[in-house]
Amino acid sequence: MNVLQKIFKNMGLLLLSQIIAIVFGFFYTIYMARYLGAEGFGLISFAMAFTSIFAVITDFGLNTVTTREVSRNKCLTLKYINNVILIKIILVIITLLLVIITLDIFKYPQSTLYVVYLFMLSTILSSFVQNFNSIFQSFQKMEYQALGVIVNNTILLCGTFVAIKYSFDVVGFSLIYVTANFIVLIYSVIVYNLKFLKFNFPNQNLIDTQFSINMIKEAFPIFLSALFSVVAFKIDIVMLSIIKGDMIVGTYSASYKLIEILLFLPAAFTISILPIFSKMFVKKRALNILKHSYQFSVKILLSIALPITILIMVFSNDIILFLYSLKYSDSVFVLQILIWTIPPSFLTYVLGTLLVSINKQQIVLKTTIIVTVFNIFMNLILIPYLSYIGAAIVTVLTQFILLIIYYISVSHIFHRIKLSETIIKPVVASLVMLLLLYIALRINNVFMIILAILSYLIVLLKIKTFNTEEIFLFKSLLDK
Repeated sequence: MNVLQKIFKNMGLLLLSQIIAIVFGFFYTIYMARYLGAEGFGLISFAMAFTSIFAVITDFGLNTVTTREVSRNKCLTLKYINNVILIKIILVIITLLLVIITLDIFKYPQSTLYVVYLFMLSTILSSFVQNFNSIFQSFQKMEYQALGVIVNNTILLCGTFVAIKYSFDVVGFSLIYVTANFIVLIYSVIVYNLKFLKFNFPNQNLIDTQFSINMIKEAFPIFLSALFSVVAFKIDIVMLSIIKGDMIVGTYSASYKLIEILLFLPAAFTISILPIFSKMFVKKRALNILKHSYQFSVKILLSIALPITILIMVFSNDIILFLYSLKYSDSVFVLQILIWTIPPSFLTYVLGTLLVSINKQQIVLKTTIIVTVFNIFMNLILIPYLSYIGAAIVTVLTQFILLIIYYISVSHIFHRIKLSETIIKPVVASLVMLLLLYIALRINNVFMIILAILSYLIVLLKIKTFNTEEIFLFKSLLDK
């Protein structure tokens, strides 16, 4: 199995799990939003956003370092597992103290505190799950991570139906997330024991203080990058909660959740390519393959992102009203703005992963600091006046700035890659689809709408977006 076949095999497994997760997540998010209403859903969304910022501290970039280094040397598996878990236990204690202090500063009501603390517990459990997932990724055994994702979302879906049947409040819904992550953690430990190495923590022979210190130093830029990145794209919800209240957060989050669901595609893809890119980088003869794989990755993800963006933009009103009902009609305009984060987001996933895989995490760090400062500054200006519309505009602008800086950085490293040649053909195919959709909607013809959507694929092939070698690879992957 060649490099790209491995990428697509692992991506396929993760995509399958994510598709199932999305279907399940779609239902439990919609049912929860309808049942709790904008205010209750807003509180849940705030708790998720708030704890996700602190979740970065519990990870500290250690999972990425583990994936990168163990993929290069499998003999380090036990050492990384033991040292990372010990470090994370210390980080969890620090994180909990920071959460308690922060919540006390803002004087949130008791009901909000219960929900946030439960989501924080869920986040901590998830952090340890990701520790085992980093090992699965290193060995390119994504099926175990994929099954964990399915188990998690199955529990969330079933739990949501139980919560609605027995009239749970917001605290009850929060407990479902804790239960799901606890069960997945048990599953991850069992799989690691049966399929990899016997889980033996703490193993005094493997605990190495100097090794842990070196790992923290290596992970620190990744941690800071992740922290600033999460702040940049989650702080808007926290700020909306503080400035405008949970009702506004619910309206904004209804659209934001749909965008988050779509990001499973680049996330699954980049999880698959990180260990591959990392191994290519340490082999000088594989650098040309690395360049080709990067360019090929950009082309694939952009070809997926553009039609999704256009379709949701055109049918945003129907999507929101169908999913959430008229109570969330104000979310339509938010979705029409936020959907334009999809193309730059898809590309920044690839560019960011490439930079980390070639040990350029310092670039990622500097970039995320810039966009975070921009995001917070602009949100402080726009949210008081434009509310959730201002937050949506800032989110889109932040993603495009992130993409531009990443692209410039990668271009300096790989001088011979002309990204413009990679993106122009998917853009042309998308414009043809948009034109035909406009005509189809004016004459209100369902057949023409379907034809307009199919036109994207037809034009994509006719203008030879993918060359002969890439088409051959697609065919060989399908044969596998």
